[in-house]
Amino acid sequence: MYPPDMEIRDLLEPTESALIALCALLLELAHIDGEFSEPEVLLLIDLFSKEMAQSIVKGEALIARAQARLHAVTDLRVLTEELRTSFDEDERAALVGLLWQVAWADGRLDRFEGYLIGRLGGLLDVPEERMREEHRHALERLRG
Repeated sequence: MYPPDMEIRDLLEPTESALIALCALLLELAHIDGEFSEPEVLLLIDLFSKEMAQSIVKGEALIARAQARLHAVTDLRVLTEELRTSFDEDERAALVGLLWQVAWADGRLDRFEGYLIGRLGGLLDVPEERMREEHRHALERLRG
């Protein structure tokens, strides 16, 4: 556990702003269909805590910072621009793969989720073929 006088948000370094931007986009996607389903929650907790933050406490901090960042921006282009300049094309394609995983976490793709991923992929400068490839990989992971 962290010291009681330390805020969760203090556990993350400000230099992790691209990670926070990514998490904010994942949260936006998970909520866009109006239903934040249990499979989506479990996948995001797993991603935030294990893969991205390497601990539950840092995962909680990451979620808190991502939610605050999401509420502070008026246009998702602010977040995608940060990701576009922080990651190369292969990394941005992998980010789109994460978006597809979250969209399919509940076993179905809502039209709003599909639209948002298409828009974000374009803003991230991920070529259409890479978008389709990441979509196929996400479906394979879901089935396998």
